[in-house]
Amino acid sequence: MFEGEKIIEADEKLEAMCSAVNRIAHDYNNFLAAVQGYADLILRDLPQDSQNASDIKEIKSACEKMALFNKKLLCFARRKEPALEEINLSELLDQDSSYFSKKCSNHTLKINKTDSFVKGSSDQIIELLSELIENACIFSPPNSQIEITCGYDSQSPFLSVKDRDPGLGENPIKFFYPYETTKPERQGLGLSKAYGIAVRHKAFFKIIKTKEFNEVRLIFGR
Repeated sequence: MFEGEKIIEADEKLEAMCSAVNRIAHDYNNFLAAVQGYADLILRDLPQDSQNASDIKEIKSACEKMALFNKKLLCFARRKEPALEEINLSELLDQDSSYFSKKCSNHTLKINKTDSFVKGSSDQIIELLSELIENACIFSPPNSQIEITCGYDSQSPFLSVKDRDPGLGENPIKFFYPYETTKPERQGLGLSKAYGIAVRHKAFFKIIKTKEFNEVRLIFGR
Protein backbone atom coordinates (compact mmCIF):
# COMPACT_ATOMS: atom_id res chain seq x y z
CA MET A 1 0.00 0.00 0.00
CA PHE A 2 1.28 3.50 -0.77
CA GLU A 3 2.65 5.62 2.04
CA GLY A 4 0.80 8.89 2.63
CA GLU A 5 3.80 11.09 1.76
CA LYS A 6 4.31 9.33 -1.56
CA ILE A 7 0.65 9.73 -2.50
CA ILE A 8 0.85 13.49 -1.81
CA GLU A 9 4.06 13.75 -3.85
CA ALA A 10 2.50 11.87 -6.77
CA ASP A 11 -0.62 14.05 -6.63
CA GLU A 12 1.46 17.24 -6.67
CA LYS A 13 3.33 16.02 -9.75
CA LEU A 14 0.04 15.15 -11.43
CA GLU A 15 -1.32 18.64 -10.67
CA ALA A 16 1.79 20.22 -12.22
CA MET A 17 1.43 18.13 -15.36
CA CYS A 18 -2.31 18.91 -15.61
CA SER A 19 -1.56 22.63 -15.43
CA ALA A 20 0.99 22.36 -18.25
CA VAL A 21 -1.33 20.20 -20.39
CA ASN A 22 -4.15 22.70 -19.89
CA ARG A 23 -2.04 25.60 -21.22
CA ILE A 24 -0.76 23.59 -24.18
CA ALA A 25 -4.23 22.32 -25.08
CA HIS A 26 -5.67 25.86 -25.12
CA ASP A 27 -2.88 27.11 -27.42
CA TYR A 28 -3.31 24.05 -29.62
CA ASN A 29 -7.05 24.76 -29.83
CA ASN A 30 -6.38 28.30 -31.09
CA PHE A 31 -4.05 27.08 -33.85
CA LEU A 32 -6.53 24.36 -34.80
CA ALA A 33 -9.37 26.89 -35.07
CA ALA A 34 -7.26 28.95 -37.50
CA VAL A 35 -6.57 25.90 -39.71
CA GLN A 36 -10.26 24.97 -39.74
CA GLY A 37 -11.30 28.55 -40.53
CA TYR A 38 -8.94 28.92 -43.49
CA ALA A 39 -9.94 25.47 -44.77
CA ASP A 40 -13.60 26.60 -44.79
CA LEU A 41 -12.71 29.78 -46.68
CA ILE A 42 -10.72 27.89 -49.33
CA LEU A 43 -13.45 25.28 -49.72
CA ARG A 44 -16.04 27.97 -50.56
CA ASP A 45 -14.10 29.00 -53.66
CA LEU A 46 -13.52 25.49 -55.01
CA PRO A 47 -15.77 23.30 -57.17
CA GLN A 48 -17.13 20.68 -54.76
CA ASP A 49 -16.27 17.81 -57.12
CA SER A 50 -12.64 18.88 -57.64
CA GLN A 51 -9.60 17.05 -56.28
CA ASN A 52 -8.54 20.17 -54.37
CA ALA A 53 -11.92 20.31 -52.62
CA SER A 54 -11.55 16.64 -51.68
CA ASP A 55 -8.10 17.35 -50.21
CA ILE A 56 -9.42 20.29 -48.17
CA LYS A 57 -12.24 18.10 -46.83
CA GLU A 58 -9.60 15.63 -45.65
CA ILE A 59 -7.90 18.49 -43.80
CA LYS A 60 -11.21 19.43 -42.18
CA SER A 61 -11.84 15.81 -41.19
CA ALA A 62 -8.38 15.58 -39.61
CA CYS A 63 -9.04 18.84 -37.74
CA GLU A 64 -12.28 17.43 -36.32
CA LYS A 65 -10.45 14.34 -35.07
CA MET A 66 -7.73 16.48 -33.52
CA ALA A 67 -10.38 18.65 -31.86
CA LEU A 68 -11.90 15.55 -30.22
CA PHE A 69 -8.46 14.48 -29.01
CA ASN A 70 -7.83 17.96 -27.64
CA LYS A 71 -11.15 17.84 -25.81
CA LYS A 72 -10.00 14.66 -24.05
CA LEU A 73 -6.75 16.38 -23.08
CA LEU A 74 -8.67 19.29 -21.56
CA CYS A 75 -10.94 16.92 -19.62
CA PHE A 76 -7.88 15.15 -18.23
CA ALA A 77 -6.12 18.43 -17.39
CA ARG A 78 -9.12 19.89 -15.57
CA ARG A 79 -9.54 16.71 -13.50
CA LYS A 80 -13.27 17.19 -13.21
CA GLU A 81 -15.14 15.39 -10.48
CA PRO A 82 -16.95 12.46 -12.11
CA ALA A 83 -20.74 12.34 -12.26
CA LEU A 84 -21.50 9.76 -9.61
CA GLU A 85 -23.91 6.88 -10.09
CA GLU A 86 -24.51 3.62 -8.26
CA ILE A 87 -22.48 0.92 -10.04
CA ASN A 88 -22.40 -2.83 -9.58
CA LEU A 89 -18.81 -3.70 -10.54
CA SER A 90 -19.86 -7.25 -11.42
CA GLU A 91 -22.40 -5.98 -13.97
CA LEU A 92 -19.83 -3.51 -15.32
CA LEU A 93 -17.40 -6.36 -16.02
CA ASP A 94 -20.20 -8.35 -17.66
CA GLN A 95 -21.11 -5.50 -20.00
CA ASP A 96 -17.52 -4.93 -21.14
CA SER A 97 -16.16 -8.49 -21.06
CA SER A 98 -15.83 -8.68 -24.87
CA TYR A 99 -13.91 -5.37 -24.88
CA PHE A 100 -11.48 -6.68 -22.26
CA SER A 101 -11.09 -9.95 -24.19
CA LYS A 102 -9.98 -8.01 -27.27
CA LYS A 103 -7.41 -6.14 -25.19
CA CYS A 104 -6.08 -9.51 -23.97
CA SER A 105 -6.04 -11.13 -27.42
CA ASN A 106 -2.54 -12.60 -26.86
CA HIS A 107 -3.34 -13.79 -23.34
CA THR A 108 -5.89 -15.88 -21.49
CA LEU A 109 -8.45 -13.72 -19.71
CA LYS A 110 -10.16 -14.84 -16.51
CA ILE A 111 -12.85 -12.71 -14.83
CA ASN A 112 -13.84 -13.32 -11.19
CA LYS A 113 -17.00 -11.50 -10.13
CA THR A 114 -18.77 -10.84 -6.87
CA ASP A 115 -21.56 -8.28 -6.64
CA SER A 116 -19.87 -5.17 -5.25
CA PHE A 117 -21.27 -1.66 -5.30
CA VAL A 118 -19.55 1.71 -5.64
CA LYS A 119 -20.50 5.27 -6.50
CA GLY A 120 -18.60 6.57 -9.49
CA SER A 121 -18.39 7.07 -13.24
CA SER A 122 -18.66 3.80 -15.16
CA ASP A 123 -16.83 5.33 -18.17
CA GLN A 124 -13.90 6.45 -16.04
CA ILE A 125 -13.69 3.17 -14.15
CA ILE A 126 -13.59 1.26 -17.46
CA GLU A 127 -10.90 3.66 -18.70
CA LEU A 128 -8.83 3.06 -15.56
CA LEU A 129 -9.26 -0.70 -15.83
CA SER A 130 -8.24 -0.57 -19.50
CA GLU A 131 -4.99 1.18 -18.54
CA LEU A 132 -4.18 -1.53 -16.00
CA ILE A 133 -5.06 -4.34 -18.42
CA GLU A 134 -3.02 -2.82 -21.25
CA ASN A 135 -0.03 -2.46 -18.94
CA ALA A 136 -0.38 -6.07 -17.76
CA CYS A 137 -0.62 -7.40 -21.32
CA ILE A 138 2.44 -5.47 -22.52
CA PHE A 139 4.76 -6.99 -19.96
CA SER A 140 3.27 -10.42 -19.24
CA PRO A 141 4.60 -13.43 -21.19
CA PRO A 142 2.48 -14.32 -24.26
CA ASN A 143 -0.40 -16.73 -23.59
CA SER A 144 -0.13 -16.16 -19.84
CA GLN A 145 -3.24 -15.51 -17.78
CA ILE A 146 -4.61 -12.06 -16.95
CA GLU A 147 -7.17 -12.01 -14.15
CA ILE A 148 -9.73 -9.29 -13.49
CA THR A 149 -11.49 -9.50 -10.14
CA CYS A 150 -14.13 -7.48 -8.34
CA GLY A 151 -15.30 -8.05 -4.80
CA TYR A 152 -14.66 -6.80 -1.28
CA ASP A 153 -11.39 -6.17 0.58
CA SER A 154 -12.09 -5.79 4.32
CA GLN A 155 -15.65 -4.68 3.48
CA SER A 156 -14.43 -2.13 0.89
CA PRO A 157 -15.28 -2.79 -2.78
CA PHE A 158 -12.32 -3.33 -5.09
CA LEU A 159 -11.26 -4.02 -8.67
CA SER A 160 -7.98 -5.72 -9.45
CA VAL A 161 -5.81 -6.88 -12.35
CA LYS A 162 -3.46 -9.78 -11.73
CA ASP A 163 -0.71 -10.81 -14.15
CA ARG A 164 2.46 -12.88 -14.42
CA ASP A 165 4.75 -9.92 -15.21
CA PRO A 166 8.18 -10.70 -13.69
CA GLY A 167 9.43 -7.12 -14.04
CA LEU A 168 7.26 -5.00 -11.77
CA GLY A 169 10.38 -3.83 -9.96
CA GLU A 170 11.20 -2.91 -6.40
CA ASN A 171 9.37 0.44 -6.47
CA PRO A 172 6.07 -0.05 -8.35
CA ILE A 173 4.68 3.26 -7.05
CA LYS A 174 6.87 5.13 -9.57
CA PHE A 175 4.68 3.84 -12.40
CA PHE A 176 1.88 6.07 -11.10
CA TYR A 177 4.04 9.20 -11.29
CA PRO A 178 3.12 11.64 -14.10
CA TYR A 179 6.58 11.62 -15.69
CA GLU A 180 7.08 7.87 -15.59
CA THR A 181 5.84 5.36 -18.13
CA THR A 182 5.65 1.59 -18.20
CA LYS A 183 5.29 1.42 -21.97
CA PRO A 184 8.07 0.42 -24.40
CA GLU A 185 10.24 3.25 -25.76
CA ARG A 186 8.84 5.47 -22.98
CA GLN A 187 5.60 6.25 -24.80
CA GLY A 188 2.41 7.47 -23.15
CA LEU A 189 1.58 8.63 -19.64
CA GLY A 190 2.22 5.35 -17.88
CA LEU A 191 -0.34 4.79 -15.15
CA SER A 192 -0.62 8.40 -13.98
CA LYS A 193 -3.94 8.70 -15.81
CA ALA A 194 -5.27 5.69 -13.88
CA TYR A 195 -3.99 7.27 -10.68
CA GLY A 196 -5.82 10.53 -11.47
CA ILE A 197 -9.11 8.67 -11.98
CA ALA A 198 -8.58 6.80 -8.70
CA VAL A 199 -8.06 10.07 -6.83
CA ARG A 200 -11.27 11.50 -8.28
CA HIS A 201 -13.12 8.42 -7.00
CA LYS A 202 -11.52 8.71 -3.55
CA ALA A 203 -9.93 5.29 -4.11
CA PHE A 204 -6.37 4.06 -3.62
CA PHE A 205 -4.08 1.40 -5.04
CA LYS A 206 -2.71 -1.60 -3.22
CA ILE A 207 0.18 -3.51 -4.83
CA ILE A 208 0.50 -7.23 -4.10
CA LYS A 209 3.70 -8.95 -5.28
CA THR A 210 4.55 -12.64 -5.01
CA LYS A 211 6.89 -14.96 -6.90
CA GLU A 212 3.94 -16.22 -8.95
CA PHE A 213 2.05 -13.03 -9.77
CA ASN A 214 1.62 -9.27 -9.42
CA GLU A 215 -1.73 -7.73 -8.53
CA VAL A 216 -2.75 -4.08 -8.76
CA ARG A 217 -5.84 -3.61 -6.62
CA LEU A 218 -8.02 -0.50 -6.67
CA ILE A 219 -9.87 -0.12 -3.36
CA PHE A 220 -12.83 2.24 -3.15
CA GLY A 221 -13.90 4.08 -0.01
CA ARG A 222 -16.68 2.51 2.00
